[in-house]
Amino acid sequence: MINISIQGDIVVWCFILLIFTSNNLILIFVTGGTGLVGSRLLYVLLKRGKEVHALARKESNTAYVKKVFSYYSDQASELFDRIIWHEGDVTQPDSLLMEMEGMEEVYHTAAFVSFQPSDKQKIFAVNHRGTENVLNAALENKVRKFCHVSSVAPLGHSVDGSPINEESEWDFELDKSDYAVSKFLAEMEVNRAIEEGLSAVIVNPVVILGSGFWSRGSSSFFRHVYKGMKYYTEGTNGYVDVRDVVDIMLHLMDNNCFNERFVLSSQCISYKEILMQIADNLKVKPPNKRVTSSMLNLAWRLESLKSTLTGKQPKITRKSAKSAEENLIYSNRKVLDQLNYSFVPVNDTIKFIGDIFLKDKA
Repeated sequence: MINISIQGDIVVWCFILLIFTSNNLILIFVTGGTGLVGSRLLYVLLKRGKEVHALARKESNTAYVKKVFSYYSDQASELFDRIIWHEGDVTQPDSLLMEMEGMEEVYHTAAFVSFQPSDKQKIFAVNHRGTENVLNAALENKVRKFCHVSSVAPLGHSVDGSPINEESEWDFELDKSDYAVSKFLAEMEVNRAIEEGLSAVIVNPVVILGSGFWSRGSSSFFRHVYKGMKYYTEGTNGYVDVRDVVDIMLHLMDNNCFNERFVLSSQCISYKEILMQIADNLKVKPPNKRVTSSMLNLAWRLESLKSTLTGKQPKITRKSAKSAEENLIYSNRKVLDQLNYSFVPVNDTIKFIGDIFLKDKA
């Protein structure tokens, strides 16, 4: 009886040890943790009971992260307090090498999105060289798994009208934005690291919709529409819920889906339609004036002149004006087939975000 009891205790303790080492002791490192994708990723990882380390620049406002947590849980403060913050910057390779020591999984979500010509140096410093620095630190520290959050900007355009997918090749002859070029070069760095032995996967999300960052990015759509946005363009783009982006990232890492990239898109709809849906959910008047090509061309030229005279950044540039008219259709077939994944419908995403926006306004 004594031997049976001892053996039973050993089995129990081995089982507990297995659970502990397979879950809590896996050290996870996240860059861009104060951003839209990064903050949601931190939340889900913490809910899973992981030990999470997050990189943040000295000037970053981590309070945004706690605010985002509050949209999903009434335990926002408790979860937030479990984050182990590391002060640093992806443009500083020496600090990255030290901060990433002992990490087993890395999620690289940090990026700088801008179409301003004056931001060119920072765009390449963060998106290209920053990614190179993170990858080198991961290789040096023998990180087991790496997930790179790219965008659809590095994907090629369709030549026959078919949806853009993971195989669409980059066209060097096309007039690409600095942001697109920087993300393309970043993906080349990921491929280089894969050749050097890193197990890595790339996700290419379309326009990501999420809550909490009302003054920038796609979340600002809600603020602008609420304030009385009058104009819309005829362009089309893809949209995806930030919850889907994070869920797919985790699925790919958990199932060792490496050396591939995946386009993440729930639905492709026109700018007019998405603005109309937002206005309907916010119970405000929708945009009702179409912006023509000639109006856009005049607008970016006037903004460029104004910027030259005042030194202020233009509200619209030639590249952003061009993108507002493009009809971009992306295929999500690979994710649907290979992962058997079901995306949150865009109208459900807009309702979810719209309800949070109204609560924040209240």
